[in-house]
Amino acid sequence: MAKTKYDPFGSTIRQEEKSDKKEPIKKGYLNRTLTIREDHLEKLRAKAYWDRSTQREVLEEALENYFKDKNIKQYPK
Repeated sequence: MAKTKYDPFGSTIRQEEKSDKKEPIKKGYLNRTLTIREDHLEKLRAKAYWDRSTQREVLEEALENYFKDKNIKQYPK
């Protein structure tokens, strides 16, 4: 759907196309909002930057390393 936008340097109105550049969520993944400490987020961002990876990949690797030797019992649904 096109969105109407006012041009501040003239009196024209132009149409802007809505672009959805987000990639779709992969199968087996969920989109959730989490609250984390600021210092952890900065470390996550820095690690992703220096490793030339995404924050998602760094977080996934950290969680996999954390859970690899744990025996987690499922909770009742």
